[in-house]
Amino acid sequence: MNHIKKAFFLLVVLLGVSQSPVAAQTPKIGYTEPGLILTQMPEYRLVLQKLDAEYQMSDAEIRLKAQEFQTKLDDYQRKAAFMSDSTKAQTERELTSLQEAVQQMQQDKTQLLRQKESEMLQPLFDKISEAINTVAKEKNLEYVFSTRVSESGPVLLYSKDESADITRAVMEKLGIKVEAATPAANKPASNGNRPAPSGNNKPKN
Repeated sequence: MNHIKKAFFLLVVLLGVSQSPVAAQTPKIGYTEPGLILTQMPEYRLVLQKLDAEYQMSDAEIRLKAQEFQTKLDDYQRKAAFMSDSTKAQTERELTSLQEAVQQMQQDKTQLLRQKESEMLQPLFDKISEAINTVAKEKNLEYVFSTRVSESGPVLLYSKDESADITRAVMEKLGIKVEAATPAANKPASNGNRPAPSGNNKPKN
């Protein structure tokens, strides 16, 4: 519960409630744990299963490529003593190229898996965000925060009053040119305070 206490401590500081002469007008605030909601969604397990299948396929391809490199390396080490200098140099260039290809494949597969993970999870984050907005309105809450605190402080998930967002005003005050399409920096998180479902490239079962 420490993170909840920390979130509300920071929230109190943020809103200045403790020093406000109108403490009686403290806004109605809710909090939730999007990461917990995500892990309880039936769709989440299906996503994990698909990601695990993708991981297994990628891992098999990388292992096959790595085995090809290892086989050629072993063959070179057995025959190197009997090779001419030119043949040895040519073989070493081929081995270096193959090793780089294995490393590049690992990087490409990792990036692709991350992209697929993001694509598969985004609809779930959108669903959670929509549900949070609906519940917040039903309960007449003015703000909803995540129980998880980021490095920059509490994560705002919902705000009843969009005019409370002063990002653009602050930017203008600083003389920063505000583009029409520039999103508000403190716009309520639309991804449900996205948690890291896997912790690494391989999803957990």
